[in-house]
This record gives sequence, structure tokens and C-alpha cells, in this order.
Amino acid sequence: MSLPDALRALRERRRVVLVAVLVALLAGGALYLLRPPTYTATLTVYAAPRPTDPATTTADAAYQANLLAKERVPSYVQLATSPQVVSQVIGRARLDTSVTDLTSRTVATTVPDSVLIDIAVQAPSAQQAVAIADAFSQVLPPAVDQLEQGGAPGVPAVSLRVIRPIPVPDRPTTPGLGLTLGLALLAGLVIGVAVALIRAAADRSVRDTGALAAAVGLPVLGSLPVRPSRGDPGPEPERSELGEAYRQLRTALHGAATSGRRHGAPGVLVVASPGAGDGRTTTVVNLGVAAAGAGMSVLVLDADLRAPRAARALSADGGTGLTDVLSGAAEPEDVIRRSPLGPDVLAPGPLPSNPAELLAGEALAEVLEELRERYALVVVDTPPLLPVTDAAVLGAAADGVTVLARRGRTTGDDLAAVLRSLETAGGRAVGTVLVADPDHRPALADDGGRRSPMAPRRAAAARRPEPEPVPAPREV
Repeated sequence: MSLPDALRALRERRRVVLVAVLVALLAGGALYLLRPPTYTATLTVYAAPRPTDPATTTADAAYQANLLAKERVPSYVQLATSPQVVSQVIGRARLDTSVTDLTSRTVATTVPDSVLIDIAVQAPSAQQAVAIADAFSQVLPPAVDQLEQGGAPGVPAVSLRVIRPIPVPDRPTTPGLGLTLGLALLAGLVIGVAVALIRAAADRSVRDTGALAAAVGLPVLGSLPVRPSRGDPGPEPERSELGEAYRQLRTALHGAATSGRRHGAPGVLVVASPGAGDGRTTTVVNLGVAAAGAGMSVLVLDADLRAPRAARALSADGGTGLTDVLSGAAEPEDVIRRSPLGPDVLAPGPLPSNPAELLAGEALAEVLEELRERYALVVVDTPPLLPVTDAAVLGAAADGVTVLARRGRTTGDDLAAVLRSLETAGGRAVGTVLVADPDHRPALADDGGRRSPMAPRRAAAARRPEPEPVPAPREV
């Protein structure tokens, strides 16, 4: 993964990093509050050579004695935390703990060519830490003397002497709140960045229009944001960028649907996608509003006979609709209603128990043919294509199918399965649309940032204001 790819992955998954940082900070704060304070008392001893008579001791002998003391210091460091010494310290200090526990809280250190040894002891209170250090001062020197004498009476060649008094710690030595949170912040950043990059490396979903075009081999007609569902849909602010994106897509879709057919012929466009929540209803509703605002005679056909939402979003669901027409109980003109937002709407009607079989009948082709004669554009909302076959059946009877790909969710395998299903049923995919999250700006450009040839240029003169798009409820 290149540096630009990594930076883009982190920018797209910044919420993962933010969550990791917040969790780490909360964990660090909880650890600080729940962890008992720890105090450290330090005992300092030094290795002294056997005392000699200055009158009879040569300089060379004194040097050899000091050198011997320095050589023995590393051994005394190991002896300080040996089980024999630590067990005696526990007994002398009357501690209710194990040898292993006290050893883990005791650190003996020295520096090269030094005769000094520091023994640092940790304890829950300053008084206990000093008491344990004092016990070491009483146990370690005799242990060294016994080791040096080797069981023979006499003066040891090297002995330990304690530097007193032992300093009493006046504050805990455990990290403070600031340091704890700082370390937690660093850990959260590292973990969050690692998780984001790993997820980016394992992500096989479509991330941009270039990847979408490569995955399906079809024209990418546009890129749209789908806003979160709201309980009572209302119009977007006038002249919004979102509205302009839908108007551009309207132009591209209609051009793709009528390509190869006689000029001015009507078109029936099915909007399909692999799974639920890909933005089908939102796209259908807003395309209908945009086309009606351009003066086209447009019909929004809510053919989702499982979980319909388009007609309700356009305030044109009267209870009767497509199923009544297909069953012969009504004519299209009897159930088509005009939406206050612009387009005509054919609602789904009573939901049948066998929607796929009902749509596969000859009645559907006859209804669509009649609608072609009445409208310049018919936009059809459908259920998700992979779980059920309704969209493939509708695509076979329509003039073209537009396939939506949800950015960061739809994979190349999903799109390949959609195209196979459409081809098997006899449908024709005319293009794809990349549906992005609201955080991503709508863009009709390739990876290099160049404007797509399908995106119409803005007119220099002011155009007549058109109705703005409506965020339809999310599909299920």
C-alpha cells in the first residue's frame, strides 16, 4: 500500500481511529482510578574491601582490594533478589506476601565499575516501603559476609555497608493521570491506525468510480450521496449540490437508456442494486423529481412488492396500484396519481404473496408498453436483486437497468452476480452509479480528478430553478 493510499484509508476510516483513541483513553482513566498508588523506597549499600593497616599496606594491595570489591558487586546484585534473601526479608518485616510477589516488587541495580548498589522496593504505602528496605539492610550484609567467609571464621574480604537514612518517599511513583492518559492516547493511535490499515488492505469493496468501471466494464453514470433516512421526507435546500448531482445523473441516465433507439423514444429505467440499503428508493425518488423539474413527463413506478417506499415518499400512495393493474382489477389511468413534488406515481398496491410470479406474467410487459406511450421516462424502484429475482424480471421487460454500487459495501463479486442475473433474465444494464455516504462529496470524475465526459457543464446563464431532491426512506 502506497503512502497516498494509506492516507486515504486513514481519512476514510478516521472513525475507527477515533473510537480506538476514545476506548484507550477511557481504559487509561479507569486504570488510573482503580489502580492503588505505589510508593518506592530505595536502599543504597556499597561494597567495602577488608580494612587494612595503612602503615603496612602498599598502594598496589589497596588497589587490588578495591578491584576485588568492584568485581564482587554484580554477584551481590543477584544475591539481593535471591529467594534466600527475600524470604528472610519477609520474615523480618512480617509481611503477608509470597517470595515471588516481593521479588517482583524489588529491583537491585548498579553501574559498571561502581561499588554502589541500589535496592528499590515498591509497596502500597511509604511506611511499608521503608520498612521493607530497612529489612533488606539488615538481611543482605550478613548474607554477603557469610558468602565471603565460606563458613570459615575471620574478616570477609568484602562487606556491605548501608548508607543511611533511607529516604521516605513523599509521593507515589506510579504514573500520574497526565502520563497515563498520554500513554493511552499513543496506544490508541497505534491500534486505531493499525486496524484502519488492516481493514483497508482486506477491503474488496468498490471505493471509487475507477474501481467501479473496472469491476463491471460499464459506463459510470455518476456518483451520488445518500442521506440518512428521515421520518418525514422534505425537500432539500434550493440549488443544493446534491440536487445538481441528481440533475446531472438524470441527463446521463436518460441518454444511456435511449442510446441505440430512435430519437425521442420513451424509456423504462429499472434502478437495481445487489443488496438492501444501497440507495435505490432515494435515487428513484430524486430522479423522478429532477426529471419532472426539467419539464419531462415522468412516472415513478414503485414496483417493490415486498417493502415499498417510493410512493409513500412522494406522498402518492393511495392503497391501489400496480398489483391491481396486473390482476386486471384496474387500468393504469385509474391508479396513477400526481405527486405534489412533480412526477406521476404508480404505487405498488396491495402486496401479493407471490410478487415474483406476478411480475413474470405477460401483464407486466403490456403495462410497461402502455406507460412508454404516455411518458418520456419511467423510473422503476425494485427490491434488492441478489436476494430475490423481482428486479431481474423487471429488467427483462424494461429498456435498461441502472445498477447502484454502495461505496465501501458493494464488492466486485456482488456486481458480477448482478450482471449475470440480469443477463440470464434478458435484461440490459446501461450503466452504474456509485452511491456514497453523506460524508463524501458527489463527484463525477475519474481517479485523477478529471471531470467525467458524462457530466454536463454548467450553463453560463442562470437556469430556471428546479425542484430539489427528496431524501427517501432507506430500503430494507
